Amino acid sequence: PAGVIVNGNNRMVDGGYPHFITRDWPDAFRADRIQALIDRSPQHSLDSMAAMQADAFAGEAPTILPILLRLLGAPDGETARAAAAMLAGWDLRLGREKPEPALYVAWLERVWRRVVADELGELAAGINNPRPAVLARLLTERTAWCDNLRSTEAESCVEQVRGGFADALEEVTARLGSDRAAWRWGRLHQARFRNQLLSRLPGLGALFTIAIETDGGNFSINRGTASGDPTRGYEHVHGPG
Repeated sequence: PAGVIVNGNNRMVDGGYPHFITRDWPDAFRADRIQALIDRSPQHSLDSMAAMQADAFAGEAPTILPILLRLLGAPDGETARAAAAMLAGWDLRLGREKPEPALYVAWLERVWRRVVADELGELAAGINNPRPAVLARLLTERTAWCDNLRSTEAESCVEQVRGGFADALEEVTARLGSDRAAWRWGRLHQARFRNQLLSRLPGLGALFTIAIETDGGNFSINRGTASGDPTRGYEHVHGPG
């Protein structure tokens, strides 16, 4: 009816659709962002559409980041409080030159693992990339998930969010140094292009691998999905079609 078709890998049909397409629909944050940008103008140009395709806004951040910051509160220590303030003032863009995305993405992944890993057991290895809409619900409505079933104490969502923040801050500081102003998302988030044969040569393989810093995240229009494999860090492995 609107004369526009929008899709960002999100679910296109309701539960009554009779034919199987897939069981794994990503959250609709990318499509919502596309629709929002389309609605900004009654008419678009080649330039505005190109800008839309290059958009690195973290579509999920308006949903999940306020919840994380609220549960975090005022963390202990001047360094942690300054890092939290940095995220509170972030423009939510996953630019390769920005410092905030490095901490945000690490924090989101750490909290996700803390909340779901023990309940899912071996299945947790298959869902390393967070599902922000699910996590938002677990942190606000299904808070029993925050309890670590392997411990004798009853952990709260506040504890898991704060613990995940401390872990993420420690990880990013170890990778990028103590000067937060010098952090760059692109130093962690790179697309690597490996020669399928020569990159395997012992001692010489690195000469045949090209790596470039990239923008984006899993829920930006200009998609920059990280591997989800802890051994590969935040390597960019999946982009937009």
